[in-house]
Amino acid sequence: MQFEYYVLNYDCNKKKVIPYNIFRNINVQECTEREIRKYIRSPKNYTYKSFDGKEEMYGFDALVKEIDHIIKWQEWSRCGYEMGVCYKFETDCKNIKHMDCYGQAHMNIEMIAREVIWQYKEQKKAKDGE
Repeated sequence: MQFEYYVLNYDCNKKKVIPYNIFRNINVQECTEREIRKYIRSPKNYTYKSFDGKEEMYGFDALVKEIDHIIKWQEWSRCGYEMGVCYKFETDCKNIKHMDCYGQAHMNIEMIAREVIWQYKEQKKAKDGE
């Protein structure tokens, strides 16, 4: 299976901003798929627990938190997933805002969770129908 959700990323080889599928990162893809399978088996019993044990969530909210954690783990503040964003005619480098793939995904994390559940079910249905 391959999930899709695109954000903007700077391709330093092509020297331009391109749409980038965050699930092209194999760790993001495989970890998310594993969590989706667990969630679909029993949505009400799906649990997220923080490493320090202070935070515990259940159901869809837990899945959203886990997917956010997975994407953050792989794509937050890593040079290959960062770019600077500013006004087109900006001359002062201090006004350039740092943006990475995780920051773009984080703004839409609930939508991403719903979307990957739907994509998983559709791909599974297509695979089972073959």
